[in-house]
Amino acid sequence: MLPRRVLNALLMGFLLLALLPATASQAGAGTDSFQPLVRAAQPVDSEQATLTVLEGGVRVIAGNSGSAHDGFSGETLHAGDRLLTGTPGRGLVTFFNGSELETEAGTEILIQDLGQTSGGGVLLQIAQASGVTINRVAQLGNDSSYVLITPNTTALVRGTLFTARITQDPQSGRVLEEELAVDEGEVEVRLRTETRRVQPGERLKVVPVGGGLTTVAQEPAVLGGASAPIGPFDLNGLWVEESNNLEVRIVHQGTQVLGTYIQTGRCAPADANAEPATTTFAFAADVAESELRGHKTSCRYSPSDPTFSAIYEAELQLTIGPDGQTLEGFWLDENGSQHPIRFLRAVPIDLNGTWRDAFGITFQIVQNGNQVVATWTEPFVCDHRDGSGQVDETNDAFHAALVGRDLIGEYTLCVFGFADGQNGFRTAPFFLRISPDASTLQGFWIDPDGNSHDETYTRAP
Repeated sequence: MLPRRVLNALLMGFLLLALLPATASQAGAGTDSFQPLVRAAQPVDSEQATLTVLEGGVRVIAGNSGSAHDGFSGETLHAGDRLLTGTPGRGLVTFFNGSELETEAGTEILIQDLGQTSGGGVLLQIAQASGVTINRVAQLGNDSSYVLITPNTTALVRGTLFTARITQDPQSGRVLEEELAVDEGEVEVRLRTETRRVQPGERLKVVPVGGGLTTVAQEPAVLGGASAPIGPFDLNGLWVEESNNLEVRIVHQGTQVLGTYIQTGRCAPADANAEPATTTFAFAADVAESELRGHKTSCRYSPSDPTFSAIYEAELQLTIGPDGQTLEGFWLDENGSQHPIRFLRAVPIDLNGTWRDAFGITFQIVQNGNQVVATWTEPFVCDHRDGSGQVDETNDAFHAALVGRDLIGEYTLCVFGFADGQNGFRTAPFFLRISPDASTLQGFWIDPDGNSHDETYTRAP
């Protein structure tokens, strides 16, 4: 079982929660003049930090309860607390030794560890999931440590000023680029295959998409695994959680395995108008022979409050299939009940090419981003069969939006034989699920009378 501290480190290296609504800080009553900024007092306990709200809204997610509230200047923070700055929003976290971390708008951080090292020095460890942080680190002794963890880097410093920026795809939330810029001092940056030292005036740019790394003054280096995967199989790559068809990206380094959702997972409350709890974290586990043991995220609801939803960590146990293509097992809810869970190794979705339906009729799919259009190879003929002799033709098969590994859109069908003349082509809503190997589309469409009809397409050889 992973120790909770290790689990949190893995989780927040990749975790990306959707921002909760931010509330602007209240202005002084009875005045419209600007007030000078007053920094919150420096904490006197090494296991505490202090928040100053510099601008707009800053949300605090308490680590001990998971509850969210509007942060306020002077609030005491502890290990496990998360900060999410709104837009607009800006916050400042002051640590015991005078070091400061400033969060820009749209930033999420986790205060992962506060306290002392085994040698009696100061220990500060923060995980940054998104946005921009400005880190002003006081001079530290050899036994002290200030660590900033991002999805692809770990920065270790002992006295410096540097900025960390994480750029994400606004639609999927996946990390497109990370940048560490050093103004003062030196930053040691541990990547997946190597360690770089970034000097004042240098910027280290990490581009996980495409597997490259570039710096201002150094040659590019290829990103890879921090250490070779340990276990019967290399689990790195794309997987699908079978129950919800969500894509999961697995990183397998040594004995540690981390799964993150490609698209944000949602815990939707009963009230459709309520804000859902969200996360991109799927699970974190340790490999022991052919088993994975760790924790996964699950949803919590309230029977008395239809607007409530929250995310908690549930125990997880998975067995690696004999061919390394499946992860199957169970997770335990808060009452100790077992729930089955299964992951299947998947391939990236590229639907372009020739497909055929159950009757062998072929059509072409063109996928452009999340938009998918299918056209019949030969025109689809619709005979009205109402005695009028009218016949229509079209090449349109369907058009749809790609949502995760599902296609949701409209299907072209032929309506015929009705005496009222309401015959010809119509569109009907349809749903298709993409198989893990992207070779089959299976689902249903709904006719004008509300009846469901099964549909299966296969990729043509």
